[in-house]
Amino acid sequence: ARPKEGAARMVAVHEVIQDIVQVMSHQPLMAEIRLQTQLDAAHDRLWADADQLRQVFLNLLLNAADAIRTAGRPGDGRITIATVLADGPPSREEKWMTIRFQDNGEGIAPDQIENIFDPFYTTKDPGKGTGLGLAVSYMIIQKLGGTIAVQSRLGQGSTLAIHLPLRSSAVPADHTGGDDRDPL
Repeated sequence: ARPKEGAARMVAVHEVIQDIVQVMSHQPLMAEIRLQTQLDAAHDRLWADADQLRQVFLNLLLNAADAIRTAGRPGDGRITIATVLADGPPSREEKWMTIRFQDNGEGIAPDQIENIFDPFYTTKDPGKGTGLGLAVSYMIIQKLGGTIAVQSRLGQGSTLAIHLPLRSSAVPADHTGGDDRDPL
């Protein structure tokens, strides 16, 4: 369940997103689900392992598609991947990028939200998931000095937001602690 160590380098996040959208838009799981992007961040380059970002983005996209199918609305399903620039925490001067994965799937029950990043926690039927995807994604984003947060309403869908610092090198993150699962 531990993310593999890769080669960090400057990565264009929009290229990674577009690559995943291109590949996934032709998959049967995405049939009848409208997948759109709003890549509005003026700067999208950060220091990361592109393969690890792909793993995180793919996991969030697959979870969104599953939630839409579980809600019984693939013909009316929507997934939007959006990016914007944001200011980081007051203690840090760098700019941050927010990457949002928003779906109109079944949503997550309020009593389950605090557990979704725990290893082996899953709401899927046996044999449909291991409960490792979000846990590994959380570790990858945390390792990059970022955070991941969720907002959800039952029957209306979910938004998972990744917040990453736009560093130009492998400068260690000054992670001040606190709850990384703060609301969006």
